[in-house]
Amino acid sequence: MADIWQIATETIKGEPFRVQPMGSGNATSIMLAVLACQKTAQEQTREFSRRLAKLYGRNTMQLLRDLYWAICQNVTLKYDPIGVQLVRKPSNVVAERACDCKSYSLLLSAVLANLGIKNA
Repeated sequence: MADIWQIATETIKGEPFRVQPMGSGNATSIMLAVLACQKTAQEQTREFSRRLAKLYGRNTMQLLRDLYWAICQNVTLKYDPIGVQLVRKPSNVVAERACDCKSYSLLLSAVLANLGIKNA
């Protein structure tokens, strides 16, 4: 297996910042905040995705398995502070090696979109 996390640290760059969803923090406002970050997340993961595609070729299932395990082994669960919902961009996740389910989903969704895999 390739060292996917090493590739991630080399290629996922960008201005790390967090977005705090507006509104009540209900499921709809959280989903909209995550979707608002999708374009930036895809930009931040474009080179990472390109390198994975080159490395794995047409073996998409193995790429997905290895990507999932690389994230599981290198990223720990980090809850948001009480009363605050934060969406961490992929550059935050890689730098901090921690996120919650929103940011985890954003990272995976951006990579899948860059690979041409529908996931919405």
